[in-house]
Amino acid sequence: MALASVGLIVVLTRGYRFPNGDKQHTTIAPTRAFFDRVPPTLCDWNSIGRETEAEVLILKASKDRSGDDAKIIEYRDTRQTGQLHREVERINESLEDAPFRMIDDSESPVDDDDGQPIDPSRRTVRRVFNNGSWLEGGRLFGGFWERMRREDRFRLLRICSAKHPDGEEIANVDFSQLFPRLAYLRANTRAPAEDLYGLIDVGKSRDGYKKLVNALLFARGRLLRWPEETLRLFPEGTKLRDVVSRIRKAHAPIAPLFGTGIGYSLMFQESCILIEALLTLHKQGITALPLHDSVLVARSEAEVAKQVMEGAFALVTGEAGGHLKIDIGHANQYPVVMLEDGSRLNATVARKSADRFGLVLEHTLSRTDPIFSTPRDDGRLHR
Repeated sequence: MALASVGLIVVLTRGYRFPNGDKQHTTIAPTRAFFDRVPPTLCDWNSIGRETEAEVLILKASKDRSGDDAKIIEYRDTRQTGQLHREVERINESLEDAPFRMIDDSESPVDDDDGQPIDPSRRTVRRVFNNGSWLEGGRLFGGFWERMRREDRFRLLRICSAKHPDGEEIANVDFSQLFPRLAYLRANTRAPAEDLYGLIDVGKSRDGYKKLVNALLFARGRLLRWPEETLRLFPEGTKLRDVVSRIRKAHAPIAPLFGTGIGYSLMFQESCILIEALLTLHKQGITALPLHDSVLVARSEAEVAKQVMEGAFALVTGEAGGHLKIDIGHANQYPVVMLEDGSRLNATVARKSADRFGLVLEHTLSRTDPIFSTPRDDGRLHR
């Protein structure tokens, strides 16, 4: 590191990444020489800039059988890659100048699920393709808002709009059941109008069926084991083969696509829809932040964004529709737990763990007390 070589920082831990998935971030600390040159008033996120991404297109090989991260492939520039490159550059130019921010909340630091702080200077994205093909994958990654927890995005992100030039709360404009609907289009069959995950076993284990339907579209060959964090979404004793059989029966028109690995091709189509929508929204002066198959926009501009995304869906697929929803964050938003010492604890992981293990989360917790315990007869927790 250049700063370390001139005595401005010291390296506390060296980063690494092993093939088995173990990893550690490099951590650094400033030296006295750093503070002699940089006043403390400049030591905040607003004073940090980031160099332009050298490469905005990433082509990855297929994952090996161990499931390790796929290797990045060197590629030659062509007319096709040039066009893809220009599209991402246009999006990044808009994002770098876009009027959006993360409001300061020093009482509750914003970390991602790995415990790493969110870096709001990461305002640009890269487009990542999979399996050594420019026709598979293609999602956008890299923006700081992608690593934020759902409730933190709604709580802290602000986007300026024509109605609210100082910034307003966000909305997430999102496609519903996009992968299975795209699969029905590939099968030249109209998808049912109702919820494609909920119709499999009405009123039961919808989230589990959602995971399994998408796993079947990405799988190459038979699905031999439960996808991660899926078995717990079904009643105890549920057999994978029985659930897969129900899915095949409920979605017979696309059952021949299961196990063909078509998922990455559907993801490419999804990414093309999103690229088209982003370019149109930015052309109209609407700030839109990409989030997988959805966009984050100012709440007052959500309806316009929805119409643009419907148009992008029709342009890319040749079919009207798209089945979009607008999420403003209040429903299903996990609260922040207040601790007895007055500090706050992000309750997302705590709430999900409580639901998973059938425990009750206390309204007020002591930092020295265990968060969870076994339920008492009165429904409260005891140690």
